[in-house]
Amino acid sequence: MDLKITTARALEYEERTGSDIVEKMKEIGTTGVIKVKDAVELFKACGEDYTVEKFEEWNVPFVEKATKIVEAVKTYLQGNKKQKK
Repeated sequence: MDLKITTARALEYEERTGSDIVEKMKEIGTTGVIKVKDAVELFKACGEDYTVEKFEEWNVPFVEKATKIVEAVKTYLQGNKKQKK
């Protein structure tokens, strides 16, 4: 599964959820817990036409899905940090 966040998708995530993607990642990092709803919403921000149905069809355990999604968001955020320097 190709997971890639873009700025446009990050903004759509914020509009859809009312949460800033950076703040959500801080929350996940602090608690060490990712809720199913949060995983699905972040997944939807990782690709065009990524839906709940596509999340379900992704044939890997939830923990692996959550890990890959969080890694994709971290890659996006770190890329933005590097570009700002």
